Amino acid sequence: MNAKPLGVQISKKILYNNPIKLISQFTYVFFTLTNPAIAQISPDSTLSNPTVVTSGATPSLDFVITGGTQVGNNLFHSFTTFSVPTGGASIFNNDSSIENIISRVTGGAISNINGLIQTQGKANLFLINPNGIIFGPNAALNIGGSFIATTANSLKLSNGDEFSVTNPTTPLLTISVPIGLQFGKNTGAIVNQSQFNGDGTVTNFFGEPAGLQGQSNTTLALVGGEVMGANGNITVPGGRIELGSMDDDSFVSLNPTSQGFALGYTGVRTFQNLQLQESSIDASGSGGGNVQIQGQAVNLTNHSSITALTDVDGTVSGGGIAIRANQLLVSDSEIQTIASGSVSGGDVTLEAEKMTFNGVNTVVFTETEGAGHGGNMTIRSADVELTNLSIIGTQTTGMGSGGNVIIDTKNLSIWDGAQVAVNTKSSGLGGNLTVKASNSIAIVGESKLFDMPFPSLLFTETTGSGKAGDITIETGNLSVRDGARISASTFNDGDAGNIAIQTRKVELIGNLIASQASGIFSQVEPGASGQGGNIAIDTKTLSVRSGSQVSAGTFGSGNAGSLSVVAPTVEVRGEATDSQFSGLFAQVETGATSQGGNVTLTTEQLTLQGERARISASTYDRGVGGSVGINTRQLLLRDGAQIQATTNGLAPGGKIDVTATDTVELVGTSTLGQSLSGLFTSTFGEAPAGNLTINTNNLSVQNGASISASTFGGSEGGNITINASGTVNLIGTSPDGKASSGLYVQATGTGKAGDINLTARSLLLDQQGKILAETASDDGGEISLQVRDIIQMRQGSLISATAGTTSGQGNGGNININTTFLVTVSSENSDIKADALEGRGGNIKISAQSVFGTEFRFQETALSDITASSTYGVSGAVEIKTPDVDPTQGLVDLPVQLADASNLIAQGCRANPGQAVGKFVVTGRGGLLPSPESTLNADISLQDLDTSPIPRESRGAGEQRSRGAEEQESIAEAQAIAINSKGEIFLTAQASAVTPHSPWLSSTDCKGK
Repeated sequence: MNAKPLGVQISKKILYNNPIKLISQFTYVFFTLTNPAIAQISPDSTLSNPTVVTSGATPSLDFVITGGTQVGNNLFHSFTTFSVPTGGASIFNNDSSIENIISRVTGGAISNINGLIQTQGKANLFLINPNGIIFGPNAALNIGGSFIATTANSLKLSNGDEFSVTNPTTPLLTISVPIGLQFGKNTGAIVNQSQFNGDGTVTNFFGEPAGLQGQSNTTLALVGGEVMGANGNITVPGGRIELGSMDDDSFVSLNPTSQGFALGYTGVRTFQNLQLQESSIDASGSGGGNVQIQGQAVNLTNHSSITALTDVDGTVSGGGIAIRANQLLVSDSEIQTIASGSVSGGDVTLEAEKMTFNGVNTVVFTETEGAGHGGNMTIRSADVELTNLSIIGTQTTGMGSGGNVIIDTKNLSIWDGAQVAVNTKSSGLGGNLTVKASNSIAIVGESKLFDMPFPSLLFTETTGSGKAGDITIETGNLSVRDGARISASTFNDGDAGNIAIQTRKVELIGNLIASQASGIFSQVEPGASGQGGNIAIDTKTLSVRSGSQVSAGTFGSGNAGSLSVVAPTVEVRGEATDSQFSGLFAQVETGATSQGGNVTLTTEQLTLQGERARISASTYDRGVGGSVGINTRQLLLRDGAQIQATTNGLAPGGKIDVTATDTVELVGTSTLGQSLSGLFTSTFGEAPAGNLTINTNNLSVQNGASISASTFGGSEGGNITINASGTVNLIGTSPDGKASSGLYVQATGTGKAGDINLTARSLLLDQQGKILAETASDDGGEISLQVRDIIQMRQGSLISATAGTTSGQGNGGNININTTFLVTVSSENSDIKADALEGRGGNIKISAQSVFGTEFRFQETALSDITASSTYGVSGAVEIKTPDVDPTQGLVDLPVQLADASNLIAQGCRANPGQAVGKFVVTGRGGLLPSPESTLNADISLQDLDTSPIPRESRGAGEQRSRGAEEQESIAEAQAIAINSKGEIFLTAQASAVTPHSPWLSSTDCKGK
């Protein structure tokens, strides 16, 4: 369940260059023109003071531009054509007082710029050509202020005037400032192919050709119809870069800033496509620049990059990158802000209806390398998809805190080794990762790079001393499968992050070919000393199967975190064919020295099925095990599934507490019987086992399932406490007969057994069901059974606190049973025993109204026995208490004043000697009780036993019977009492002949009339 540091994957991916370039889904159009652009600059005559163009140092290549109409600090130029040939230059020879040079192209030709555009001083330059603008590979800028190239129809001014291409004769009368760009019909495109580097002297922050380069802290904007970067670069150190792709009849506002202009797009109804292919946008600099891109479909492909790095100390935050589109595609390309000084890095904000990140070289990141905080990453989209090893996130490699990642979407899909990451590599705190997906999150699969598996991930981690960030997920459905993971782990001194998930459904699924388990992890990885994070899942349904896991375990010296699940339904399935265990874990793994975490579940229905299904807070080394707490209505474990808080190491095991308002049902074993379904706090090492408590209505343990706090090493077993308001059934064995269903606190090693305390309304042990507190050599444990109604033991069942089953001087444990009825079948060999080998036998005390089918014997027999014998020592005591019956109880004294019997006898009648001899018969109740729980009532109901009708004769006064008495069978009177050889007493009609010598019972001679 451990993993390699995920941050390593980030650095490798940044350095790796994929030789295969993707084909963009868009084909670049480089203008098929009926009227090709001429490499020259020609003025028109539309201005009151026309523009003048003269040749420069190299005729036909260099053009010097003077004249124009000045209104205030604005200088207006108007051209029929404006193109700069390769190696040529267009030089605006303006006065230093000019703030804005506003130029338009009215002749209908595209501007093809493949040379230098230059201005004087710090003036801003606006180039307006609605037909289109192309910056060729050798295009370069030497402009003191901002540069805005646009295919708008006009520039709107604050006084309401327009400097228009389509209506060029409108006069400019008053001083005003530019406020916006107005687009008309058939808006032209802008293409940038510039790779200008001035023979290696003009480069961007990464040493690449600068291309179109603006001055520091200025704005360079390309605003048109379709905007395309085709192997073209733009560089503005610490400045602002704006790319906007408008449709017809749009208005883009110009808002002055300290860096020039920020463009506003609220007046745009629809956008066009914006594409960067093998192109770079770099606003890195001492102050950290800003990049804003707006379009319909924005595509960055074939190793394109957008970067804004800040490398100074100060108090002002670095710039940021914002892309807004209907569709955003980033394929084998990068978007990054980096802070290397004390200034905080800029944010990355991406907004689109649909967003796709694809390719091994796709890295969208904010990073801090110094003391400044890293920028935040914000993604807002209806659908976000990351595929094929792409990665987005934040990272800190210095003292500064990393930025946060916020994803707000309907659907998030992470496939084929793609990652959303928040990484901490030094002392800085990692940022937090928050995902809100109203419909679904799917994190699926893994991919290979250099033959190394890279799982799809959504994670925070620390490989330094800083704490990893927390993960918060809110979604409709969360699916993590096929080796993918959500993780907030620590690989060093820093603490792991916490994970909080709130969703309708969580589905975790593994597979056979994945390199590691799918699932949700906040672990202390091997060698780490940081504390593990906590995992909290709040959902309606949690399904964990096929080798997937939720784990807050520890493999290092840091304590494990805790795992909490609140869900109406929790299901864990793990089959024999799965490559990993499925389940919920807060374990102390092998090699760890710290304390395990706790697993807490609150659910209506908890189901574990299969031999590789587990819930565990076990410890496998020197760390103390955690605990498992379950609060549910129904708990079902079957086919070898287990809930564990065992210890295999040197530290005490944890405990298990289960509260199930309805039932706890443990059924069966694995197919081959190697894994028993059940609850276990056993110890397999030298440390004591933990305790196990179950509070429920009904408990059923069947077909070899088990509840065990046993010890299999040299330490003490744990205690088991069962509080059942209803029934407890321990029934059956595993298919091979080797495992009996039951409760176990036995000690098979040299340790002492634990105790069992059971309270229930009824208890059934059947088909070799067992309650054992036995030991191999030490003292047996204590068994206390408080059962209100009845304990039934059938077919070889066993209750035992025997000591020394193999050797040793251990004393037998004590067994205390308090019930109404204890019922066994004598011939079925169901035993209660507290025997010993060399030590003293234990004591057995049974308090019951009745005990059936078993009795105390000095030694075990083939019948149902109660024994407390010792093979070589002193036997224990057996006390069976049943209530004595007092025959006088319930009688009442007769009245002192007796009635005069003579007054109650009729005087006019005498006995008729002719009547037949009568009979007087008293019959006992006989029969069987309705159930063993019924009591024999002392009251006797009298009723007529002869159902034949009694004839009645009607005779008048003094009438004589005319017929004689019928002959009746004579009654033989008892003459003697006799006893046969079996000791039975009976009455005889003839007195037996007796010998005259000292009889112990005299014959009774009854003389009757």
